[in-house]
Amino acid sequence: MGTPHAKRFPSSTRCLITDLSQTSRRSNTAFRFTLLASNCPFSDDTDYTDKTIHSPPIMADAVNHISSHSDFDKLLSTTRYVIVDFYADWCGPCKMIAPHFLKMATTYSIPGFLVFAKVNVDNVGSVAQKYGITAMPTFMFFKEGKQVAVNGNVTIQGANLPTLTQAAEKMGKLAKEKAAAAAAGSS
Repeated sequence: MGTPHAKRFPSSTRCLITDLSQTSRRSNTAFRFTLLASNCPFSDDTDYTDKTIHSPPIMADAVNHISSHSDFDKLLSTTRYVIVDFYADWCGPCKMIAPHFLKMATTYSIPGFLVFAKVNVDNVGSVAQKYGITAMPTFMFFKEGKQVAVNGNVTIQGANLPTLTQAAEKMGKLAKEKAAAAAAGSS
C-alpha cells in the first residue's frame, strides 16, 4: 500500500460518496463507500463502487462527550479513573488545549480503567454546577467515582498543558498497572 497523495482539484470538481459506512478499531479505520461522479477526478476507468479504504484511527472516539448528568454519573460508576475537561464552545483557551487533550485520550485511555471526558458547561450545566466550575477550561480527576488530586492538583484551571500532561501520564500509568493486574488475575 503506497502513501496517499494530496491533490488540489478545481472548485468545479464534484464527487458524491453514498452508502458510506465505517468500522473502527483503535489501530485502523475502514470505510466502505459507493462513489457517484460528476466531473470527479476519481471518475476514470476504475470502478470505485463498494471499495474499502483504510485511514488512521479517528481520535474523536477516544474522548467521551457527556450529554447529561446521568451520563456523567454512569461514567464515574463504571470507570476506575476519569479525567474530565469542563469547557465551553466559545472559550479560546479551551479550543487551544482541545487537540492536546484528544491526543492524551488517544494515548492513555484504557476502557474501564481510564477514560477522558468532556463536559460542555453550557449544555450540561448541572454537572458543572455540582463541581463548582467557574473558569474554563477546568480539568478534574476522579478515582472510583470520587474526585481526587493528581500531583497535588485537585483541579487544573486554564490551559496549563505541562501540568495536565503530567497528570494524564500519572493516571495513564496507574490505569495501565490496574489493567495489567486485572488481566493477570483473570488468567
